[in-house]
Amino acid sequence: MDDCELTKGIDTCAPPDQFVRLRLAAYDAAADAGISWALKGQPPRRAEVRIASELHQDIQAARAAWGAPETTDDHWPQLVRRLHSLLHISHLIPALLDTSGGQDLDADLVQALRTAAVMCGGFDRPLTELEESLRDSSAHRHGRASDPDLLAAASRHALTALLLLDKQLLSKIAARGNTP
Repeated sequence: MDDCELTKGIDTCAPPDQFVRLRLAAYDAAADAGISWALKGQPPRRAEVRIASELHQDIQAARAAWGAPETTDDHWPQLVRRLHSLLHISHLIPALLDTSGGQDLDADLVQALRTAAVMCGGFDRPLTELEESLRDSSAHRHGRASDPDLLAAASRHALTALLLLDKQLLSKIAARGNTP
């Protein structure tokens, strides 16, 4: 199912946008890293286990944010919180990689994580525009804000890419690192 089918319908479908390109790159990097990791068969390094465990927890927290119901008594819609969870992950990944500085991390793992960070970071400007439009209702009328339906669909697909990364790679690394 395409992003456009989840929003306004097939007739309004546009060529792939940045969200689609970033998501597809994240899918490919996660799949490549998962295959590479399985073929190597080596035990994970301590830094890889730490990174995988922390990201696994944050991805599961983002997943929970998608499961939370929309509330009518809150100023910010659930979409804003969901986008914030993606941005948090986009900032967490480079921080985790930086703290592992001199350690020799698996190159495919690093590539998959960096690609996921770029994908999640792609929501920064649209989130800012959405927040501004919620503060000033006239902003949406002037076309500054991104389409919330498109953002909702794109962010769901980004979460799916993160869940794929988690399932194919992070949870396996964390599990292998926790076994004696």
